[in-house]
Amino acid sequence: MDLAINTTKSFQQDTTLPEQHRILAKIEQYGRLFVEDKAAFYQHVYQPCLIYLGEWESSLYVLRLDHQVKVLITIDEDPLFEQIILTLMRIVRTGNLEKVYRAVAESLYQPNFPQLLANSG
Repeated sequence: MDLAINTTKSFQQDTTLPEQHRILAKIEQYGRLFVEDKAAFYQHVYQPCLIYLGEWESSLYVLRLDHQVKVLITIDEDPLFEQIILTLMRIVRTGNLEKVYRAVAESLYQPNFPQLLANSG
C-alpha cells in the first residue's frame, strides 16, 4: 500500500516550518510502520476520550512524538486506491491535549453526530 501524508492549515499554523519538517520525517516513519505492522503502530497512538459514532469508529488519534509534542492525526485506509492516508490535524503541547482533541473531534464529526461526546469522560 502507498502512504500519503496530508497536513491541515491548523497543523501548519501550530509550528515553524523547520519543526514541521522534523515532525513530518517522524510521521513518515510511523506511517511506514502502519503499512508494515499495524499492531505495532497502534501501540504508539491513543484516543484520550471516547467519541461516540454509533456503529463506526473514530479515525482520530494522538501520536506522541516526545514528552512535550503530540500530533493529532486521522488514519484512513483507502482500499480502492490501495493507500493509507495520514492527515496531521494539529500539534499539541503539554497541557491542553484533551481540549484540542475534543475541538478537532467536534469539527470532524459534529455535523453528523450531535451526541458526539455524550459518552466521553
